[in-house]
Amino acid sequence: EREDSKDRENPLLDTSGLPRFSDITVSHIVPVIMQLTRQLEEGLQEYEHRLKPQPSDRSWESVEEPLELLVFPLSYSWLVVSHLLSVANSQELRLVHQQVQPVYVNTMTRLAQSFPIFLAHKPIRELNTEGQKLDRVQRRILESFLHGARLAGVELQGGKKQRFNQIQLQLANLTTKFKENVLDATKAFSITLMDRLSVEGIPETARRLLANNAVAGTDRSSDPEKGPWMVTLDDPSYDVVMKHSQDRQLRERLFRARVTRAAAGQFDNSVIIQEIRELRRETAEILGYKNYAELSLSSKMAKNVEAVWDLLNFLHNKSYPVAQRELESLQEFAQNHSHVGELKHWDLPFWAERQWESLFSLTDEMVRPYFPLERVLSGLFKLSSDLLGIRIEPADGTAQVWNPAVRFFYVYDEKGTHIASFYLDPYSRPQEKHSGAWMLGFLDSHNHHIPPLGGGIYLPACLLAISLLPVSGPKPHGNCSQEIELHQFGHGLQHMLTTVPYAAASGINNIEWDAVEIVSQFMENWLYDRDTIMRISGHYQTGEHLPDDMFKQILRGRREEGGLSMLTQLYFAALDMELHSRWV
Repeated sequence: EREDSKDRENPLLDTSGLPRFSDITVSHIVPVIMQLTRQLEEGLQEYEHRLKPQPSDRSWESVEEPLELLVFPLSYSWLVVSHLLSVANSQELRLVHQQVQPVYVNTMTRLAQSFPIFLAHKPIRELNTEGQKLDRVQRRILESFLHGARLAGVELQGGKKQRFNQIQLQLANLTTKFKENVLDATKAFSITLMDRLSVEGIPETARRLLANNAVAGTDRSSDPEKGPWMVTLDDPSYDVVMKHSQDRQLRERLFRARVTRAAAGQFDNSVIIQEIRELRRETAEILGYKNYAELSLSSKMAKNVEAVWDLLNFLHNKSYPVAQRELESLQEFAQNHSHVGELKHWDLPFWAERQWESLFSLTDEMVRPYFPLERVLSGLFKLSSDLLGIRIEPADGTAQVWNPAVRFFYVYDEKGTHIASFYLDPYSRPQEKHSGAWMLGFLDSHNHHIPPLGGGIYLPACLLAISLLPVSGPKPHGNCSQEIELHQFGHGLQHMLTTVPYAAASGINNIEWDAVEIVSQFMENWLYDRDTIMRISGHYQTGEHLPDDMFKQILRGRREEGGLSMLTQLYFAALDMELHSRWV
């Protein structure tokens, strides 16, 4: 009873279900993380002592399951803290995170480098307690554990081990600081526009967003027609200006600010990038790899650097001539419509949008009213029901959330049994939420006792985070991001509908990182299925489905500028490989 009472007083210690976000304050974090790291250290000593010396006595039940239970409380609480840093970032939270991160990293390094645990896992790859071979999932978990332990430095000795551990702590601090600098640099930049000509061409929905930005934190009311308007570097604001603003100087200024974000001044990441490269290179050398790319690929499907470059070069050679033709076509189109000179980077999104509108007689503003968020979600849930036999129902108010805009849903199977849950954080909040879109698993599937539950099954739960235009004004739409929603929903389905009973391999856990996008990419294809479009579309005023002629135009434009898009992604991949496989 005393333990239950303490858990209610300290929400980060309560592992009985979903996080109690409304009860968590920054003041809870330090004492909880310090307590849980201490408990894990003590538990590890006891666990290592209990491991029997005879390999034949070791089994999955005696080695793997107790370890998972031992680590769970700290992993759970740290996940919640890290999540809040991504969606509710504040200076106070950062300071606390900086205080406890070294303690957490050191404790997890101690766990990963436990030689008794490493040795105990080796013999159970072959047999379990009943003398029968392990199933495929158990074997995969064990093999991944052993490989991960080696990458964590379990076999290192003396000075190499000490230096390796120093590097891991430095990397944790540097990567956190890198993300903070990107967020801060994004928040620090804005352009206030007073002239109506500056927003000429920008759709009404976006003008309303920019007008709201300009008066945020004041008692003034916004005026999307007369201004002022404020442009920022967060995705919804940046993308719409680059695509639609007729003010070329504004586009250039915004583009240069975006590509140099966190590259100089107070939030400069350039030195941090170089430090991360150097530390990763040293990590690889300590572990016996030629470079960090080789180390990273050791746990992926592509097993060597050469294979990755072969694929990138193959795709580049196929895409480059197509991209050249696309660029020539765009250049010709722009010059025929008043553009003078060669297209620059800040011209490409604008003229690509104009060319698309000209080719397919369609604009974002024409399509957007047919995809209010609620209608898209309803259609997604119906698609999931038809494909997978599940039912998704709103459950707002049954779980605590970190922001009033966050939604919560239950997932039921064909028999009506509650099998999973998920949060949806749909809107951009550049002051506190990282940009982009992601899926995060809060709870993994478990089939055994986790304190303080007292036994039973732990249902999976996840977060789907996207960065839609915030809803404002009289029109309850402004999203038109169905591709992102379908993509992240695919990740979420894989997490929630897992049939694997072990957390270490349920959902997307233990899937090679160069294969983890398969389900999400597959889900995006449903955007080009007519029945699905009819499900997820419905005009915000009339409920009318997307007209068939609009859908046909979307199908026609599906691969427009596919070559240029492919080259962009190949550039990102090649840069990543270059940074981590070669040293200049």
